[in-house]
Amino acid sequence: MASKNNKQNIPGNGHLARQGNTIESLENRQLLSAALPYVHNGVLQVFGTRHSDSVSISRDSHRAWKLNVNVNGSDFAFSNRTFGRVNVQTAAGHDRVGATHLGFNVNVNGHVIDSGSNGRNGGTTTGNGSGGTSGGTTGNGNNDNGDGPSKKLDINFFPIGVFSQPLSSFSNWKGLGINTVVGYESEGGRVSMSDWSDAAVGKGLYMIRQAASNLSADANQKNLLAWMLGDEPEINNVSSGTNQSIYNQYKAAAPDVPVFANFSGGYALHYQGNWTQATYTPYLAATDWVSNDIYPVTGWGQPTKLDAPAKAVTQLADWSKGKPQFAIIEASDQNLPWVKPGSVASAAQVRAETWDAVIHGAAGIIYFPQKIGGGFSYNNMSTAVASEIKTQSARLQNLSGVLEKGTDATSVSLQLPSGFEGTVKHFDGHDYLMVLNMNPTSEDQSFTLAGTGDTAASVAGENRTVAVNQGTITDHFAAYDVHVYQLQ
Repeated sequence: MASKNNKQNIPGNGHLARQGNTIESLENRQLLSAALPYVHNGVLQVFGTRHSDSVSISRDSHRAWKLNVNVNGSDFAFSNRTFGRVNVQTAAGHDRVGATHLGFNVNVNGHVIDSGSNGRNGGTTTGNGSGGTSGGTTGNGNNDNGDGPSKKLDINFFPIGVFSQPLSSFSNWKGLGINTVVGYESEGGRVSMSDWSDAAVGKGLYMIRQAASNLSADANQKNLLAWMLGDEPEINNVSSGTNQSIYNQYKAAAPDVPVFANFSGGYALHYQGNWTQATYTPYLAATDWVSNDIYPVTGWGQPTKLDAPAKAVTQLADWSKGKPQFAIIEASDQNLPWVKPGSVASAAQVRAETWDAVIHGAAGIIYFPQKIGGGFSYNNMSTAVASEIKTQSARLQNLSGVLEKGTDATSVSLQLPSGFEGTVKHFDGHDYLMVLNMNPTSEDQSFTLAGTGDTAASVAGENRTVAVNQGTITDHFAAYDVHVYQLQ
C-alpha cells in the first residue's frame, strides 16, 4: 500500500498513480478502470470539469461493497450485489451511473470510470454453410458476493464449478482449475455445512450452495457467491410458489445475495415434459442466476446434439429476460439405465459443450462428474476428461476479462462454414474471435470477418499467429476444437 506521499504505479488503462486515498491518471486526471480494485474504504475524486463530482466505496451491513456517487449535486448509491443493470441519467445529459453483476461503472463529464462487468450480450454466430446466421443469446455477466472476486472489484474471474462434491476432493478439483464448488454435500449427514464451507475457503474455492439456517450470518460467509434453491424443481414437483416464498425469505434477510436455481435443460428444450415459457416464467422470477443441466451423450445417448447445453442457455436467457446463465456440462459416464451402456462424452466432446455454452453467453460453467447407476460415485471422470477440464479451465481463466467484460464487437461480423459456431467480443481495444468446430472431423476451414482487411491475429494460448487476408482466416481445426483469435 502506497503511503500518502509516495506515488505507486498501477497497471491498467492509462498510467495511474496512487497518492493517499486519491487515484489519478497522470495523463488526463480522470479516474480509470484499473483504479477501483486497489481501493477499499476511502474517497476517490473524479476530476471532471467540476471538482465536486466524487466517488467513494464503502461496505454495507452485509459486508457488500457499495459505490457512492455524487454527480451534479445528486447522490446515488449502488451495492455490488444489485441484480441487473441500473443507469441514472442526470440533467447534464451525459453523466450516468451503472451497477453491473461484477462491479460498477460511472460516466462523469463524458469520461467512463469502469470497474466491473458489462456482461455478455449475445453476438453468437452459427455457421450454416452460407455465411452463418447471427444469434442473439444474451447474458448480463455474473455477480459475486462475500469476499469473492467482485468484493475486490476484480474482473479476472470466470466461475468454473463442480457439482455436489465432498470436502475431501477439494484439493483435486482445485488442481484441475475449478474455482467454485456448487451444492453443499453432507456425505449422508456426516459433514456439517460449516465444515464443508470452511474447507472450501481453506482451499481458495468459492461457493454456490444452500443457505444456512441463520441467513443474516450466512450472508457474511467468506467466498459465498450465491444461495442455491432446490435442484430441478420441474422434475422434483416443487411449485413456483414454493420457490418464490423461499426467494422472498432470502431477500428479506439479505437482499443483495444472489439466488441461484438450476433447471432441467431437457424440459426447457422440450426433450421431455410439456413445459413452456409460460410455465417457466414464475420460476425464473424467483431466481437471480439461472442454470440448466442437459447431458446429450450420457443422459440422452445423442452425441450429435452436443449443442443442447448452449441451446438451453439461449432459451432460458430469453425467457428470463437476460438473467445470468450457467451451464452444467456432462463430464463422466453416469451409467444411466435408459441409455446404451458406455454412453459417455469424450474429452473433445466435453470441450465442445463447454465452449459452445460460453459462445452462447454462459456466465459460468459447472461440471457434473458423478456416476448414478450401478453404484454411486462422486467422481467417475476419465483421466482424459480430467486433463481436458484442466486445460480448458486455464484457457477460460486466461480469457476471463474478455468473457466477463467483453462487449459485442460492432465493427466486425463473423461468417462461418457449416458446423462451426463463434462470436466476436471487443475488450481492451481488441476484437477477440471465438471459433468452435462442432463437427466430429478435423478440418482446414476458412471463415470471413466482414469489416476487416489485411492484418494478423494471434491465437490465444497457442503461441502462434495467423494471417488475415482481405478479412479471411484459414486455419486447421481438430474435431470439436476451438481457437480464440485476437486481432492485431
